Amino acid sequence: MLALVLVALQWANIGAQAPAPAGPPAGVTRMPVLDNDTVTLTRFRFAPGAKEMPHTHPFSMLTVQLTRGELDLLNGPSHTTRTVEAGNVERFPTEITHANANVGAMPWDLMGVVLKKKVEAATVRSSSTPFAPTSQSAQQSNRFDLVIIPLAPAQVELKLGNDGTTASYEAGSAIFVPRDTRYSVRNAGSTPFTAVTIEIP
Repeated sequence: MLALVLVALQWANIGAQAPAPAGPPAGVTRMPVLDNDTVTLTRFRFAPGAKEMPHTHPFSMLTVQLTRGELDLLNGPSHTTRTVEAGNVERFPTEITHANANVGAMPWDLMGVVLKKKVEAATVRSSSTPFAPTSQSAQQSNRFDLVIIPLAPAQVELKLGNDGTTASYEAGSAIFVPRDTRYSVRNAGSTPFTAVTIEIP
């Protein structure tokens, strides 16, 4: 409880917010996942007690919670402390002051999704889809760019147009599907998994 109070007091006493620092804060590790003309995806792991200082970005972004965790989250005027389940999506408009802190006893992971081409987070849709073994989505075309993020290790058969590939994906990896491409996703493994899909206009 004392840790929560200290985090809240520290954030309340911050004056002008600084841009994001070049490196991660103590207790936070980051791993690049995907970078193209549409998005940059980075996986972050927060150790217990790790926290960001309130900061801003000159772009809009989302975060996808990859593992369950105890978070203290500052997002503009909203400041909450709660348990967040895997698959939860948060949206951060351009230049909004924000920060994450791990106030639990276990580490947790999230995916940072930087939106390029001046896309605002409020226009981005997200959904969570469970895939039982052998289940498959209908082949379809989407007018948005898609990012598909498995929340558990997955054996995925991905069809793009007439081409199909089967590959193993780690939890927190990413599959990018360009807009206007016919695609389908099938669970080619023997265990179920859930994937978060982000639609980027």
